Amino acid sequence: MLSIAQFYRCAQFRHILFLTYWECMSLLPQTLFSNIESILDVHKEVLSAVEASLQPEPQPGHGLGHVFLQFKGRFSVYGEYCSNNEKALRLLMELNKIPEIRTFLLHCMLLGGKKSTDIPLEGHLLSPIQRICKYPLLLKVRSC
Repeated sequence: MLSIAQFYRCAQFRHILFLTYWECMSLLPQTLFSNIESILDVHKEVLSAVEASLQPEPQPGHGLGHVFLQFKGRFSVYGEYCSNNEKALRLLMELNKIPEIRTFLLHCMLLGGKKSTDIPLEGHLLSPIQRICKYPLLLKVRSC
C-alpha cells in the first residue's frame, strides 16, 4: 500500500507528465505550421488590393507590380515560415512513423475539405515557399 507521501509524489509526477504532454502537443501546430496565419492575413490584403486595382478597369501605373511594391515590407512574414520549414518537415516525418498520428493527420486533411490525400501534408507545407519564389517570375513575365 502506498504511503501518503508516495501517493503525493506519484500524483505530482503524473501532473508533471500531463503538463509536459500538453505543452508538447500545443507546440506541434506551431512547429508544423509556424506563422501561416500571418501569411494568410497578408495574402487576404494583397488579394483585396489586386482586385481593387482591376476595378472597374485596370488603372495605368497601378498594376500588379504596384500592388507588390505596396506590400513588399509585409512579405517578410515568409522569413519565419521558410526558416522553420526544415524543422517542420523533420517533425512531420517523425509523426508519420506513428500510425495513429498519421491516420489522424489524414482525417484532418479530409475534414479540411480535401477530396483526396494525393498531395501529402509535406507538399502543402511547401506551398507557401513555392509561392513566394514564384512572385518575382510572375512580375517579370507580366512586366509589371
